[in-house]
Amino acid sequence: AVERGFVSRFFGDIGVERARHQKLHVDAQWVENGLPLGWIGKIEAADGVIDTGATHIGTWEKEDFIPGTFELFQEPKQMGGIAGTLDIKGKGIVRYEMVARNGKVKAVEREAYYIPGLPVRLIPPQVIFAKGVKGHCMIRDGQCALDFGDGRIVDTEINHATNLPMLR
Repeated sequence: AVERGFVSRFFGDIGVERARHQKLHVDAQWVENGLPLGWIGKIEAADGVIDTGATHIGTWEKEDFIPGTFELFQEPKQMGGIAGTLDIKGKGIVRYEMVARNGKVKAVEREAYYIPGLPVRLIPPQVIFAKGVKGHCMIRDGQCALDFGDGRIVDTEINHATNLPMLR
């Protein structure tokens, strides 16, 4: 059903073929003649970072959570990191859709934390490919690839300023 009816809360029901051939504004860049490889993401959203140092997926955006899965913590938890400490205010299940090299969509649903102070989404590959999940993450030649082991490989670019693999 994905190839024909590509329904996503990001783009709506526009169909894969139409999406591939119309201009879409993603992160303030016009993408012509096709969807970008990598994370579809929300049109107005910032990037996500493939972060092996994170223990959980983290997002500042409540709308990332699948309806009915989000729970707000009574007392915030703390996330420590290089930039300091941020409040974790809740958790739930997120669904992110990515476009692979072969043009097929790969959906990933995982538990994530709601961290309003995050500047970008944190996507740890060890969470994407948790124990028992087929696939791997590989960084080589200035590129990062998420290989889901089913013919779907999602390419990401390494940001030259931060030297981090970015999902768009």
